[in-house]
Amino acid sequence: MKKVVTLLMTLFVVVVLTIAIAFVVKNETPDNSYGDVSAPITDVSTQDTSNDANSTPETSDEASTESSDRSESPSLPPEQSKDESKAESKDESKDESKDESKDESNTSGKKVISFLACPDNIMHTSTLHDALEKYAEKNGTSVKYSDLHNQGYDFDLMYKNVAKLIKEADISFINVETMIGGQSQAVSGSASVGFNAPAASGEKLVDLGFDIMNLAHNHMLDSADSTYLKYCDKFFKNLGVTPIGYYPNEEDIVIYEHEGVKIAFLTYTEHTNGYTKHSSDKTVIPYMSYSLMKRQIKLAKEKADLVFVVMHWGDEDNETATGQQFKDNYYSNEDHVDFLLSQNVDLILGMHSHVLETCEWRTRADGKQTFITYSLGNFISGMNYGRNAPGALLSLDIVKDGDKVYIENPMLIPTVTHFTQGEATTSRDTGYRDFQIYFLEDYSEELAKEHGCHRKDDPKFSASDRFTYENILKRFEKTIPEEFLPDYIVDLFG
Repeated sequence: MKKVVTLLMTLFVVVVLTIAIAFVVKNETPDNSYGDVSAPITDVSTQDTSNDANSTPETSDEASTESSDRSESPSLPPEQSKDESKAESKDESKDESKDESKDESNTSGKKVISFLACPDNIMHTSTLHDALEKYAEKNGTSVKYSDLHNQGYDFDLMYKNVAKLIKEADISFINVETMIGGQSQAVSGSASVGFNAPAASGEKLVDLGFDIMNLAHNHMLDSADSTYLKYCDKFFKNLGVTPIGYYPNEEDIVIYEHEGVKIAFLTYTEHTNGYTKHSSDKTVIPYMSYSLMKRQIKLAKEKADLVFVVMHWGDEDNETATGQQFKDNYYSNEDHVDFLLSQNVDLILGMHSHVLETCEWRTRADGKQTFITYSLGNFISGMNYGRNAPGALLSLDIVKDGDKVYIENPMLIPTVTHFTQGEATTSRDTGYRDFQIYFLEDYSEELAKEHGCHRKDDPKFSASDRFTYENILKRFEKTIPEEFLPDYIVDLFG
């Protein structure tokens, strides 16, 4: 009997201990397990790669690592996934060196935004007729040179070589030298009667990927009032891009934001070819008035991280950074550049002379550096002379490093505007055809010999300095400091 009682008591103790142990184990879950409750639920059947021969050690070593990886990479909402795929598509088109540069900047906490500026885009009569004929040839139609508004245009060949670079830039700028003024007046590719470019020319710029369209220049009042200017501003806004140059009032400056970085784009012109707006028109024409510029730069600095100033200045065909760039005959004898440096702007983009001029870093009033291009020459143009063919695209990086935002790595990418001599169709048509922008490294002596500029002797140059491939190289070597040219261009100089 005693043995039975002892056995029963032993069994009782075992049962009690078993229940107690089970209770303790059940309630000893680690505190950090509550963090997993809100983590996204992952379908393990599609994520488990532990038996996959191609799985990497990071995803197949331990379950704890898998859990951590999944919680850090939840599936994105549809709209984020769409944005990411768009970014990936754009990144794939970039060259490896740019990708590596961006990767390095990301690991150091910097954000790098690429910026590209293109010079004067001019729709001369021959340029328009070339695009008309290219379209007609491709589509089997005929051209009516008397009605240039309601025609098809094909500008593809003109921009074919530079299209990829424009697309790759995060922010791209172009000077729209010929206004898109609408159908109230006939299309005109002549400066003497006032430019009025067809809508197709502006649509092409948008298709290429330009973001910022500059409208402040000597042709902005070619309608003899502000009609073309207002139409062109609205035209580009309706296409979803940002025109600059039309100021309904002084305070209406453009602040362009990209990935959290705000850039003020201010733009000014020295004159408007003698045209003025109506006295009742409240539009502010952005002449180079120091009082106007000072007020707008002050406002821009209050609202933006960087201030980029476009200056349509200088003497046409003057290849040295002199002339009216340095002396303002309208408002003051002060130096334009020194004035802008005193206002601590970040970038000065010079336009108008239609020839390539130099560039440089300058120290401004606050001790920081401002980059200046005095003129980038032409982009597309039907100008007669070889001196107007060499141009450049400005590439630079906008860097956000913590609270600091600045520009660095300015580089001028040399180009040549090429065309051949064809057959003129109207009195204002020079007959230049097959317009195309070439990168200098892709240009050749053979192309230089074929260039249409040879039909006219350039009165500014002697026979020893005519348009040849060798002289084009000399022009770039003489004009642009090597530090602002790609190495492969410097190598061409020999």
